[in-house]
Amino acid sequence: LASGRICMAIKDYLGIDGTLLGVDAVLAHELVKKDASEAELMTLIHAHDGPVKLFLTPIGGQGILFGRGNHTVCHQVIEHLGMENTSVVASKTKLKSLEGRPLRLDTGNIELDKRLSGYITIITGYDDQVLYQLAAL
Repeated sequence: LASGRICMAIKDYLGIDGTLLGVDAVLAHELVKKDASEAELMTLIHAHDGPVKLFLTPIGGQGILFGRGNHTVCHQVIEHLGMENTSVVASKTKLKSLEGRPLRLDTGNIELDKRLSGYITIITGYDDQVLYQLAAL
């Protein structure tokens, strides 16, 4: 579970003592690593036998999904997991504040940013989702 208020609300709901500004690794509703670094995430991902999912939210106001404020979710993590194992959560208010601008990618790997560009499903509430554009900077 990545950083941000929405992901923190998920951590709170699960009863996990996570961090607001970092990425927390969770297994079976238990905190495995609080505020994991990029290297720690990659170690945990490679050590885990089974599917790994990433939940994250765009940075408010900026509309950045990968990169900048989400540095821990590096291009190696993204490439390993793929978008099929990534769930994006955002309020409709946060998306409306972007005024139609796409969510942005700044992973530090231009080719990855281009490959990920397109449309993604964003979870906006219980049993509610929207299709939204994702674009490289």
